[in-house]
Amino acid sequence: MRQVDLVFVVCTYGSHEDLLNFIDSVNELNAKSAIIVANSFCSEETRDVIRKHSEERGCDFLDLPNKGYGHSLNEGIEYARKNYEFKYLAITNADILVKKFDLNIEDRACVFAPEVITKTGKKQNPFYIFQYRKTFLFARWAKNHFLKIFKYSVMVKAKIHRVLFNLFYVKGTYRKIYAAHGCFIVFNEKALELLGRPFEDDIFLYCEENFLGHKLKRMGIPLYYTSRVSVRHMEDGSSAFYKHKINAEMEKSVAKYYDLLEKTKK
Repeated sequence: MRQVDLVFVVCTYGSHEDLLNFIDSVNELNAKSAIIVANSFCSEETRDVIRKHSEERGCDFLDLPNKGYGHSLNEGIEYARKNYEFKYLAITNADILVKKFDLNIEDRACVFAPEVITKTGKKQNPFYIFQYRKTFLFARWAKNHFLKIFKYSVMVKAKIHRVLFNLFYVKGTYRKIYAAHGCFIVFNEKALELLGRPFEDDIFLYCEENFLGHKLKRMGIPLYYTSRVSVRHMEDGSSAFYKHKINAEMEKSVAKYYDLLEKTKK
C-alpha cells in the first residue's frame, strides 16, 4: 500500500475544468498526497475527458455508475482504504480550491469541517452548529399545513447561529458542531475505521451533511470546525450537468431525514 499524508476523494460529474483547478490547488500544498477521482457517469465523452485529465495528472480514476453523490464518495473511500495508508482523507466537490491544510489530531477518531469561503466571501461552515431536531420537525409540520413561511425556520436559525459563531470564533481552534457543509469534509483514518461507508448510498443528492451529522452524533465521533483547513468554494461548478430533477431529489432527501429524526431520540 502506498503511504501518504492526505488523500482527496473528488466526486465529478462532467466538471473537467473544475477538476484541473482543484488538482493544481492540491499540488500547491506541497504535501505527500493522492487524489482519487470518483466519476459518476454523465456521458462517454465527459468520462473520457475526465479520465484523460486524471491519468495525465497522476490521479486514480474510478468509473462509477450514476447512483448519486454519497455512493460515489463511499466507493472512493473504500478504494482509498484498500490502496493507501494515510493520516487524513478529504471528500470534496470538484469546484473547490484548497488553500490550507494543517490538521494535527490523529490520536482519536475525528471528523473536520474546514473554513469554506465562497467567491463572494460568504462562509458556509459551520453548516449546522446544532442538530435542530425540534425545529426540523416543526418545519415539516408547517409545510404539511401550508404554512410555507415557517418551512424555512431551520435555514434561518442556522444562518443566525453561523454568523454569530464566525464573529466570535478564535482562529485555529477546534469547535464541536453537528454538521459540515458537504462540499469538503475531512476524516482521519481512525474515524473511517469506525464509520466504514460514511454516507447514505440510497440518498441520490442533498442532505448528505445531515445524515452524516446524525451518524456521528449517534456513534460519539466528534465533528470539529477548524480554520486550520481552508478552502475556496467556487460553487455549483457541476450542478448544471445534472439531468435529474434537482428539486425532486431534494424533496426526497429532506423527507427521509425528517423520518430519521422522528424515529430516533436526541
